[in-house]
Amino acid sequence: MFDSETLELFVRLEHMPPSTRSSPEFKGGERTLARKLNLLDEWWLGSSVLDRSLGPCYPPGHFAHKDWYRVRAVRCALLEAVSPAPATRTGSAG
Repeated sequence: MFDSETLELFVRLEHMPPSTRSSPEFKGGERTLARKLNLLDEWWLGSSVLDRSLGPCYPPGHFAHKDWYRVRAVRCALLEAVSPAPATRTGSAG
């Protein structure tokens, strides 16, 4: 469960253009988001819920390899939390 402030920050950062991802505004927001999600240790080691990569950049056995999976699970939960609910069909056939 995420509070609305955390979800709003995630959405704002997620929609920032790639060209701004090295800006102090983005980096500060990313760190704040990691703190709110209790993922600050993982963030310091290079894992972020804003990472869109398909897999970990660290090889198995590296201390940060497992972090990617833990952080990715939180990213998936965030994406699910902010995605619009599917529309339901109403009415009768015929």
